[in-house]
Amino acid sequence: MMNKILRPLIPLLFPLLSFAQVNAWKIDPILQQKMNDAPQAYQEVLVELTDQEDTYSMLARFERDQTPLQLRALEVITRLQSKADATQPAVIARLKETPGVNSSAIYSLWINNSLLILAKSDAITRIAEWTEIKALNWNAPAELEAMTVSSAAAPVPNGSEPGLRAIKAPFMWKKGYTGYGRKAMIIDSGEDGDHPALIANFWGNNVPVSQAWHGSTIPEDCGDHGTHVTGITVGLDRKTNDTIGVAFNAHWMGAPMQFSIGPDEGCQREFTQTVYSNYNSFQWALNPDGNSQTTSDMPDVINCSWKSGNFGCGISQAINLLNACEAAGIAVVFAQGNDGPGSGTVESGGAMNMDLVNTFSIGAVNGSTASFPIADFSSRGPTTCNNATGSLQIKPEVSAPGVNVRSAFNGGVYQSIDGTSMAAPHVSGAIVLLKEAFPALSGTAIKLALYNTADDLGQPGEDNTYGNGMINLEKAYNYLVNAGNIPATPVA
Repeated sequence: MMNKILRPLIPLLFPLLSFAQVNAWKIDPILQQKMNDAPQAYQEVLVELTDQEDTYSMLARFERDQTPLQLRALEVITRLQSKADATQPAVIARLKETPGVNSSAIYSLWINNSLLILAKSDAITRIAEWTEIKALNWNAPAELEAMTVSSAAAPVPNGSEPGLRAIKAPFMWKKGYTGYGRKAMIIDSGEDGDHPALIANFWGNNVPVSQAWHGSTIPEDCGDHGTHVTGITVGLDRKTNDTIGVAFNAHWMGAPMQFSIGPDEGCQREFTQTVYSNYNSFQWALNPDGNSQTTSDMPDVINCSWKSGNFGCGISQAINLLNACEAAGIAVVFAQGNDGPGSGTVESGGAMNMDLVNTFSIGAVNGSTASFPIADFSSRGPTTCNNATGSLQIKPEVSAPGVNVRSAFNGGVYQSIDGTSMAAPHVSGAIVLLKEAFPALSGTAIKLALYNTADDLGQPGEDNTYGNGMINLEKAYNYLVNAGNIPATPVA
């Protein structure tokens, strides 16, 4: 009876709202506040078009049908580029004619059919009325996860770090899997490309630098963080055999976070870098050589030891982007955050939960202690994204060493550092090792193996402190073999 009473009233309510007011709901609250505070200022706006490819459905279909990786990557890139080509030109032309839009600062993103623009408040309000536009979001800055430098650390000739042993990396090394022929991409502050632990396995030694480094002319680290993260993933000083990386024979690719509007200003913009470069870097990862028909140029994993408001609950631009990478077969890994020990402190990309391992969020434990206690700073679940229940509500997915981790540091030296930023690259390196052993498997399949075989820690079962527990490469490898996957013969 109540429905019968209310239904005739609904058409009467909408005339009370202007068309502009209804479409203003497309504007995210942070952007709206910035518009209110400075109506005449140009705002950096991510404009999401209504017409989108369903990348999550593509991902689900590929995993269900076990579509070969080359075919799935080609389909993802082709469909996304075709969608942008069909829908963006008319919108761009209209934007250029709209007063209050900087017509020389309109940037296209095909990975999630979006545009980055500079626009004033009145223009943004008018654009929200267009049916071609789904959402308008402020281009939120990206921030590196905080890290605590424990102490300076000396090189250790012929040594290897306790965290590498904790995740059972030597098991894979003894089988001959060291990451050879695989690639890890690090979106971070950059890399010290001359560091003795990184110089030899930069992918740019094998291909044009533009296909291995999405930044300035040559690798550089704008803030120390990225060099340390990259060292944990793939680092090895070949003169001293000082092993700091999980997959020490793999290549690394770099994508430093850059200033979003205008020319690349490198390290000078360290504290004003924004998430646009991250969107653009994910897009670059799908097609580094600019040839959509090739897929061997793509990385196997993308490590994200950072946070941004746009990579959080409900930002469909980020969701579509991450689903596109996973659909193409690339594994994406996020640090859980360093805001623990309180409940519900996971944030940004680490909180997203499109499925069990997307995103793959990593907590930090002390890998030097046999019981692997959780780090006090490691952020805890549950996530509040998507009104989730069960495993989708629990964060992190797994844990890895993140306390007093020795790795490369800007300037050719070494430092021991704490942070979930250090835990995430342990997992990224583990994915690279498993990818060498099982090259036909997708990033999703490999992450599920690590997720399902982690050593349970803390409360019995999955929990919001450790997730499923500490990753265990030996168990993950055997899990994949028992599932019927035949390991590739390692390169001698």
